[in-house]
Amino acid sequence: MIEIKPIGAWDQIQDLMRFRRKRWEALFSKASLDIAKEFRKSVIKNIPTVDYARDYKKSITIRRMLGAKDFERAYAVISEPKEVALSDIDQKRNVLYIFQTGEAVTDLGAYLEEYSPFVPKFFAKHAEGLYRVGGIRLINRRVTEDEYSRVAEKNLADYEGNKDRLRGAFDAFNRDFRAELKAIKEQEKKPEVKTMPDWMFMALRMEFGIGGKHHPHWSKAVKEIPKMVQKLSKKNGKLYSKYMASAKFKDWTMKQRKLKGLSIEDFKSKYLRFQEKVTG
Repeated sequence: MIEIKPIGAWDQIQDLMRFRRKRWEALFSKASLDIAKEFRKSVIKNIPTVDYARDYKKSITIRRMLGAKDFERAYAVISEPKEVALSDIDQKRNVLYIFQTGEAVTDLGAYLEEYSPFVPKFFAKHAEGLYRVGGIRLINRRVTEDEYSRVAEKNLADYEGNKDRLRGAFDAFNRDFRAELKAIKEQEKKPEVKTMPDWMFMALRMEFGIGGKHHPHWSKAVKEIPKMVQKLSKKNGKLYSKYMASAKFKDWTMKQRKLKGLSIEDFKSKYLRFQEKVTG
């Protein structure tokens, strides 16, 4: 009698079938990340080479999407701003939006939030103390010269029209935070005032030519996605096919470099509206 059983390639087929789901997930992750990298390159390439956009370019990054099965292996290309020193921004082309933090809610903070934006000069004179006790946070937006002038004029007019309110607000602030302000005054070197750039505001202005030249970069990258897919298919097609068709190919088990995660909820709350505007 003779025993007959499959040998050789059969073991490889079993291996392919056993891990087909995990192989598919690895392939999907690899291809998605490759497209995200190409997309990021395209966005950065089409941002104009000007000083005020240098940090904006650096903020373009890739994040791994978290929180929903359909997106577990997907990626997002986003702008992730970082705080900068107020002294480092263009004092004549940026305006400041002021928001209370909840740590030190005051009448002064309420006024500053209500009448935002402000030119940096007004902030330095009237609001820096409140910032230093943790009462407010700053967001800066780059504007045109005419817009800056209008904000400066409005700041002065609002101040003249609210002197009594501001006098009372300053008196209450100085009284309630006397100890903190005294400690700050005695510091040999005060920490720098920090502000968060509103890169999304800048991006939309560039995209649609508002207040300056037309520099589409996100929408242009979206239109180039089919070309990116063709390019990657041609460049990596054989590699991609190995994920599902070659039992000898073991690279699918390799861990990809860990990227910071971004939840679906955060993406929707922070970036979805922007995505809808540029994909129109």
